[in-house]
Amino acid sequence: MKKLLRELLLLSFVFIPIVLLYIRWSSIPDTIPVHFDLSGKADRLDNKQILLWLLPVIQVLVYVILAFVPLIDPKRRVSHGHSGFYFMRLAVVLFVSIVFISYIFSLSGEWDFSKSIPLFIMAFITVMGNYLPIIKPNYFIGIRTPWALENDQVWKTTHQFCGRLWVVVGVLGFITNIIWPSLPLGLYVGVIILLVIVSVVYSYGMYKKLVTDK
Repeated sequence: MKKLLRELLLLSFVFIPIVLLYIRWSSIPDTIPVHFDLSGKADRLDNKQILLWLLPVIQVLVYVILAFVPLIDPKRRVSHGHSGFYFMRLAVVLFVSIVFISYIFSLSGEWDFSKSIPLFIMAFITVMGNYLPIIKPNYFIGIRTPWALENDQVWKTTHQFCGRLWVVVGVLGFITNIIWPSLPLGLYVGVIILLVIVSVVYSYGMYKKLVTDK
């Protein structure tokens, strides 16, 4: 019963944006922005009809991919019953849903979607960082470097360090965007790239220290 309720919660977040789209359909202009540049400005427009298939496809596809991860994991380290994996699924589904909800409201002129993107990204990084330390070695979720996948201790050490790092960066980025909302989106993209590079380099360093230098 608990597992069923968890899945129903996930599915509710999948379908809320879809239902909202149909409720708000008449208030959405015929031409809508569908892509934004690194400064947060819309650089591509399209007919709103694209949302009728694009939004449901993305929502359902994200849910299905995450649901099938345990079935195709060669290491069998990921399972639906593992709380860490479930909450990461929940975080991803919720993140995508909130982004779409914000986007739908922005199309009616009630919200500035471009300025909310950094907040969503930093909040997502914070949440994911919180759960990184409890994710077991697998090929789909986490800091999946060759060195982390090669050694369980390297995986554990890497995810403990990166979990704390991601949380700190996410919180600082969130606060920074609130204080200075005019900062360009490209700055946050650069922070994410740097965060990934640091995580990879740290993983390699741990492998050298714990495995090859023994």
